[in-house]
Amino acid sequence: MLPIIRIIQRNHRRRERNRLLIAARRNIRDENDPFSLPNIWFIELFRVNKELARHLIDLLRPHIAITVSRRGIREEKKVLVALRFYATGSYQRCVGEEYNCGLSQSSVHICIHQVTKAIVTLLAPHHINFLNTVAQRNEIKTEFMNKYEFPGALGAIDGTHIAILKPSEDEHNFINSKDKIIIFCFRIIIFCL
Repeated sequence: MLPIIRIIQRNHRRRERNRLLIAARRNIRDENDPFSLPNIWFIELFRVNKELARHLIDLLRPHIAITVSRRGIREEKKVLVALRFYATGSYQRCVGEEYNCGLSQSSVHICIHQVTKAIVTLLAPHHINFLNTVAQRNEIKTEFMNKYEFPGALGAIDGTHIAILKPSEDEHNFINSKDKIIIFCFRIIIFCL
């Protein structure tokens, strides 16, 4: 057999394998329904409950409509993929492979981009408020100083609970909602000096 014919046959087999892989991913993607999960698992995966996820999907649906394509990703899947990415901060490829999502890294990127753009356009103006006056900033700084003894702080974006040994005094000030003795640590503090 001529070498060129072998190369053509090999390329044909490779294209056929890729076509079958894409079809399998599409079937997994379309048949999987994360809303059928128990609510506690759903919250663990997406960091929001099912009702809030459905509400977000309904709000964002007109702005993240399925593109004209035979492989179009449903709006529900787009929002859930973006929520999973926000919840984990993981790599896009990993998010696409998780919970039987069946999406490539580039598809995950498109989902995140479309959903984020829709959130910034629709929700941010109504739900993100910046402190515009000096009086508002001073009030928040005073509250942070009184409560956490952080001078000049205007807000905290994220935080974590860190387990500590039992303190000898004021133990009740170090117990979280799960009755663990902790210290709360802010990850990102917004300062205004």
